Amino acid sequence: MDQPLVSVVIPAYNCSKTIQRCLDSVLSQNHSALQVVVVDDGSTDDTLERLQAYAARDSRLTVVHQENQGVSAARNRALEQCRGKYVQFVDSDDSIEPDMYEKLMGALLESDADMAMCGYYLDFKGMRKFKQPIPDAGVYAGSDLMREGYLDRKVQSISCDKVFRREVAGDGYPSQRYFEDHATMLHWFAKVGKWVVVPEPMYHYRMRRSGVTNGFSVEKRMAKFRADLDRARFMASLPADRHGMTEAEIGAQVVGSAVSTAKAIARGCTDADATDRAIAEILGCTSDYFNLCRGILPAKTARRYELMMKNPVWFRRKMKLERMFVFAGNRKEKLLYD
Repeated sequence: MDQPLVSVVIPAYNCSKTIQRCLDSVLSQNHSALQVVVVDDGSTDDTLERLQAYAARDSRLTVVHQENQGVSAARNRALEQCRGKYVQFVDSDDSIEPDMYEKLMGALLESDADMAMCGYYLDFKGMRKFKQPIPDAGVYAGSDLMREGYLDRKVQSISCDKVFRREVAGDGYPSQRYFEDHATMLHWFAKVGKWVVVPEPMYHYRMRRSGVTNGFSVEKRMAKFRADLDRARFMASLPADRHGMTEAEIGAQVVGSAVSTAKAIARGCTDADATDRAIAEILGCTSDYFNLCRGILPAKTARRYELMMKNPVWFRRKMKLERMFVFAGNRKEKLLYD
């Protein structure tokens, strides 16, 4: 039986040191029916030259060059080139196990699902972790995916650990600089009628201190928070039987995001005025959600949100004070990043 074509999307920017490992892991897959589309997003090192050398040796690889526009634009440009019935996304500093596509495509074809998902590793400097939890092996309904994807625990709103039918990813990514997966995945999940899980870890996510999810800035933290707001609005716009969640459960996720965002900014930002502006924006967007869900919030989350409302300046100072007790642990963990 012929292998179905999988289109692999790889955005690349100044990744000369990592792109070889990435491409070698993709092009050496047991499932060989691949179309690999790499978009060089205006690299200023020799990434483009390395990509062109690979393309000259392997006809499955297509290289597209564009001026720097960010990950979302690069992925969207690649999607325009995709011919496969299925699509998967790999970041240029990551790698995959040699049987990832073989196993995920086997599960997809056997179950006739719209999406397959596997486990993944977090590769630190000198240490590797298997990311848990993940759903048990099996086939699940789309409503389960919406709930788990919104909670962002067993199913995380990332694209790299999944293979999708091409139609699921048809709308591509919004034009934003940070947390594009987080803003996008629920919209894709809503198109999935059935999905299958292969819990085995097969994707390697290289943990970088400067990565989007690890490096701190107010802009990044607020981008994540605004994406969480959009996700809540999207969930609320769907009939309840699409996700099985109450309005209070949807709201609780937003309030949790509000508290964690405000806490991170209070601890990480040295500009008190910028912190206070961010907290004011957070409160302005979430007070209605808090009134809706306060009865089901964890006690600590509810206390912190109430403190934010009553005295945002004291909230900022208290979060900074508490940071002293967690600083040593965070410093030790950061030593593990590349």
